[in-house]
Amino acid sequence: MSDDVTVRADRPDFFAFRSDEGRLQIRLDADGTTITLVMTTLRDDAARVAEDLRELAGSVDALIENWEPSPDPYDAFVAPALNGYELRLNCELVGVYPTREIAEYELDRAMHRDGYIPDAWLLDERGGHTLLPAADTRPPDPLPGAEYAVGDLVRCADRPFVWRVLGDWGALGVEVQVVEDPETRRHVTDRSLLRPARE
Repeated sequence: MSDDVTVRADRPDFFAFRSDEGRLQIRLDADGTTITLVMTTLRDDAARVAEDLRELAGSVDALIENWEPSPDPYDAFVAPALNGYELRLNCELVGVYPTREIAEYELDRAMHRDGYIPDAWLLDERGGHTLLPAADTRPPDPLPGAEYAVGDLVRCADRPFVWRVLGDWGALGVEVQVVEDPETRRHVTDRSLLRPARE
């Protein structure tokens, strides 16, 4: 009877030594779990184990050469949502933004604000994923051209309502909602349509 043992660890430690009885032993330490292989006392058998380990190292090197990164639950994700694009970071929902470009900007801002910069992924509606460019530099905050603060009241030239600003991302647009009907939102890219409500 045999048992399959699975131990998850990002960077396990391996040690090789001989026991007091002269047996070759290989020990694996992985996140608090230790597995020890007790093997041969014969030199030739130990040499074959060493050769097998060299072949294993070669197989790992071959995998590394063609390594494709894959998402981790604690990474950052931008994904299509009902009202735009959803942003998650470190398993937490950061927010839902009107466009992909704004969501990616807010992602960079959140990562640099929190000091947590994992891999970031763009998900598609079919479950596919694309690695986003690394957030190497802190993005400008606010973006050039932004003039409204969250909560400011504005009017739109082509609509009769008073709107509340939810976010202003400069050339990427302004997200507003009707004060009397918060479910009604609009993403305005033509800034000439907006003016402060007091005017």
